[in-house]
Amino acid sequence: MAVLTLAVGAASMLRAVGPGEVVVVRRRGSPARTRRRGLLMVLPGLDEAVRVPVHFDVTPLVVPARTADGVDVRIEGAAHLQVVDPVRATASETRHRAGQVLEGALAEAAVHSWLADLARRRDSVRDRAAAAVTPELRALGLELDTLVVDAIELNLTPELLAWADRRPPSD
Repeated sequence: MAVLTLAVGAASMLRAVGPGEVVVVRRRGSPARTRRRGLLMVLPGLDEAVRVPVHFDVTPLVVPARTADGVDVRIEGAAHLQVVDPVRATASETRHRAGQVLEGALAEAAVHSWLADLARRRDSVRDRAAAAVTPELRALGLELDTLVVDAIELNLTPELLAWADRRPPSD
């Protein structure tokens, strides 16, 4: 009976770490160690195991913004992130904060772009935003793998049509 109790107790301390995740073991609230694959021993009552996906998506990104020439637009996109520091990425608000960082960078990129530039080169907003987010994402333990701008929309308002009428025709 003692052998069975000991075996059950030992089994309850083991955790399997699968592909595509990292487990951060916290002891008394502080990170003690990480494990990427295999079995991990966790002491009940002393250790806490926090699973962190190695990759995750932030989608949808829906960003209201205003261009350099004062036109209100809506940028839609998605991002794929990679965890580079699992200890930093264990915070419960990491995914939400990463979304805020990405949306803020897209809005800021639009502020520095003219509407005509957005229409011709949607990738310029993506590239400017991707370059701007690196330090803030690193602070969250993340790295931007892919940023996609799916659409840039605007409403044809009377003000926008009046603005368009004032512009000289392009070639």
